[in-house]
Amino acid sequence: MDSRVSHGPGDGCPRTRRRRHPHLVTQLFVYDDEAHAIFLHGARAGRAHDLVAEGDRPRASFTTSEHGRYIPADEPVNFTVEYSSVVAYGCISLLSAADEKQAVLEKVMAKYAPQLTPGEDYQPMSDESIDRTAVYRLNVESWSGKQGWKDPDHPGAYDLDQTQTEP
Repeated sequence: MDSRVSHGPGDGCPRTRRRRHPHLVTQLFVYDDEAHAIFLHGARAGRAHDLVAEGDRPRASFTTSEHGRYIPADEPVNFTVEYSSVVAYGCISLLSAADEKQAVLEKVMAKYAPQLTPGEDYQPMSDESIDRTAVYRLNVESWSGKQGWKDPDHPGAYDLDQTQTEP
């Protein structure tokens, strides 16, 4: 998995399915290279949780992406954006052991709030908070990805926020 995507600040979207209807929900995630698995956290209620809890290691897919600068062109249909994206496929399950869940949740905090220290900037994880949190594991069986990035000095490339004007 491209490190910009797997270790970057983005979120991801797992997809599960009940009968013919796919279900997508955006969640924070961490990728564990050794386990070859994507871990996500969420609530212990709702459609995503029920689909995983009621299934026997249901099939799922997961996607995440990062985009960079916008790249103008002479014709609007040729405008593009810099990007990296990955789609992973496999079986998804819920972790039940509190120590495994806590280890994943600590990795989530380290990824999304590396500037914060447990016990100083926020309370250490309690058994109750770990228990009420669902932690999913997607065992990656296969994936595909692509990317398109331009040189830093590419003519006309711009960040969208730099073009916004205050009202």
